[in-house]
Amino acid sequence: MTAAMAGARWAVRRRILAGLVAGLLALSATACGLGGGPPPRQYTLDAVTNFPRGLAPVKWSLVVDEPTAPREIDTSRIALRSGQFRVEYYADVEWTDTAPAMVQLLLLQSFQNTGRLPIVAPTRQTLATDFLLLSNLRKFQVEYDASGTPQATVALEATLLKMPRRTPVATTRFEKAIPIESKSTETVTAAFDASLSDVMRRVVDWTLQQGSAAAPTSSGHQPPSDPLSARRSGNKQIFEIHPGSPEPSREPGMEQGKTGGLAVEKGEQRLELPLGSEAIAAQIFFGGGDRVGRPFVSGQLPDQLQQ
Repeated sequence: MTAAMAGARWAVRRRILAGLVAGLLALSATACGLGGGPPPRQYTLDAVTNFPRGLAPVKWSLVVDEPTAPREIDTSRIALRSGQFRVEYYADVEWTDTAPAMVQLLLLQSFQNTGRLPIVAPTRQTLATDFLLLSNLRKFQVEYDASGTPQATVALEATLLKMPRRTPVATTRFEKAIPIESKSTETVTAAFDASLSDVMRRVVDWTLQQGSAAAPTSSGHQPPSDPLSARRSGNKQIFEIHPGSPEPSREPGMEQGKTGGLAVEKGEQRLELPLGSEAIAAQIFFGGGDRVGRPFVSGQLPDQLQQ
């Protein structure tokens, strides 16, 4: 009886091992593409190459961030909004990258194709830049209009920030929908290409205009060369300094005059403060807004001295 039980257990183990081997072989075949169908066909879109001739060159740099997007379009699959709350995807086809990554790359190429920017780069290059372009890809899908006609719709919200403090400059939204004439994949992708090109063309033009308006110009306000000249005296009295050449017998510097005065000379400016030998009380005049001075003698005001 013991031998019979041992044989039964061995038979169970063999069946388990056979099932595991069969499962591993199935997984290997799927991973190698032997058990599945053909891989999905991949499609991409084009950057904008034709721009108006009136675009003026700029001297500032730009960094383009990858757009944020809802989860249903943050994918490489081509989305179809078949109802108010329903999202489907085209079978056996996909984009070459996720929709946000593809839009970022095409925006970069479109800015470069203008030939108006000295530097335009993605955020991953971490360059010191003048402006940062953020965006939100709100729509990148096929949807139906009121008449039931399918259309490739692209909607992009753009925000331009002035660096390095990320100061908001302007925010806008662009949207374009191109009707799809047939159900073929080539027709669908061609409609996407037309919608995205229209949106990107307007984003590029808007960014150049807003950036040029917010960029500093060489004719702007410049600080004075002498910082002392920018100070205001307010209610304080200051000595007048009269330009003039120093006397031949004196060298620029500080010396004691014959009359007990202290002379301070610097270049062509000369200031002399008389210092008499007779002891006098220290007097300080406080000037008010009416420019009438009040003496402050020996630490007290005159009306306090009379008391």
